[in-house]
Amino acid sequence: DIANFVSLSGDLGFAKTGTDIVAVGSNVTAALSAGTSASLRLSNASFGLRSGAAGTTAFELANGTLTASVDGLGNLKATSVAVQYTGTAGAVTAGSKVSVGSQSYTFSQAIAANTVAFTLKGFSADIANFVSLSGNLGFAKTGTDIVAVGSNVTAALSAGTSASLRLSNASFGLRSGAAGTTAFELANGTLTASVDGLGNLKATSVAVQYTGTAGAVTAGTKVSVGSQSYTFSQAIAANTVAFTLKGFSADIANFVSLSGDLGFAKTGTDIVAVGSNVTAALSAGTSASLRLSNASFGLRSGAAGTTAFELANGTLTANVDGLGNLKATSVA
Repeated sequence: DIANFVSLSGDLGFAKTGTDIVAVGSNVTAALSAGTSASLRLSNASFGLRSGAAGTTAFELANGTLTASVDGLGNLKATSVAVQYTGTAGAVTAGSKVSVGSQSYTFSQAIAANTVAFTLKGFSADIANFVSLSGNLGFAKTGTDIVAVGSNVTAALSAGTSASLRLSNASFGLRSGAAGTTAFELANGTLTASVDGLGNLKATSVAVQYTGTAGAVTAGTKVSVGSQSYTFSQAIAANTVAFTLKGFSADIANFVSLSGDLGFAKTGTDIVAVGSNVTAALSAGTSASLRLSNASFGLRSGAAGTTAFELANGTLTANVDGLGNLKATSVA
């Protein structure tokens, strides 16, 4: 067992090289688990280890088969997987080789000191009827939870051919332990959005958030994997499933301009959105304008031509040349 990280099993051969003990193995397995809802297992992997003075231990497993189960992440896969551990003085340079008899292991890449990571490169996963995720992640164990940190992660939400949102090159943080406790967030990425009927859709900040039935997150919660970390900047309630656009703006061709904060999700084959404090502005020249502000908003979009939205329960500001004191009992 590697304290609060992975358990290792398999067949190893040890030898001494200079002042170090080295080990080489094949068919080695590393297992990382937390509670009943989160586990990762790299089996039948190649293994190399070097250990000498205090803090110099370094090992790596690679080229094995991944079996992964994280509550909330379906069909979790990766193009390459490695399990890496280095002590406080255990940095490894790329190309370092350890040999035991005729067997050897080469560390193909440099590993920094104080690395403790179960790394998935080219990973992909589905969040049931919500988003698909892809990118590179590093997993570790903190207390009774598995945590993950990623960079350059992408979340894609799409419905049919007429509605899609994509947050790419984002930072990622995840925490998962007991059933229903999974929580993750992507932020600080680049938005690409296309919703039939909404032109030039932009936002000042975008986040993708998911929490299970017991996955509430408090503001400032931090997860770390080695030297990498992610901080949840705001509280997230349990049972949150949202692709959130804050400070969004969009144009409806020759109709109104929209702005405000929206949350998107998927229902069946449709993308849906709900917003509050949304504003719709309709103007012509300098003498005619109507503005519905601080309104509630609902949208549904799926196949081409199916987009529908409405704003209501807001405040009207109207100015039409020749019509004084323009008011209404209800506006939509």
